Amino acid sequence: MVPGQVVSSQVTIQNGELDENSTQNLGSSGASTLQVQATVSAVGVGTVTLTVGTQTLTVPLPGGLTLPASMVGQTVTLSLSLGGQNGQSGDDQGDDNNDGNSGNSGNSGDGGDSGGGSDD
Repeated sequence: MVPGQVVSSQVTIQNGELDENSTQNLGSSGASTLQVQATVSAVGVGTVTLTVGTQTLTVPLPGGLTLPASMVGQTVTLSLSLGGQNGQSGDDQGDDNNDGNSGNSGNSGDGGDSGGGSDD
């Protein structure tokens, strides 16, 4: 499946495991935003920690913004923009060829002598 696809899946839960019975591709969402509901699990100086399902996410707050401790336990709605802002343009999904180099010199992990000299 490609990110942004809309699917309908029939699943069964047996012995605590999710088992996919069938999946039907319904097309592409084409959505540029996504709304997610989260629970505020903690507030700190300049941060808020949110829980979505079983995952937590600590988000830095803009300078000068302080949330009251009474926010803990409140449900908030996040509007997320899916505009490819994390170095992902829409056309290179799944591209693992490191075309942009991303700081990788191609010698990672080889530990070899790249100077071409002898090892006397």
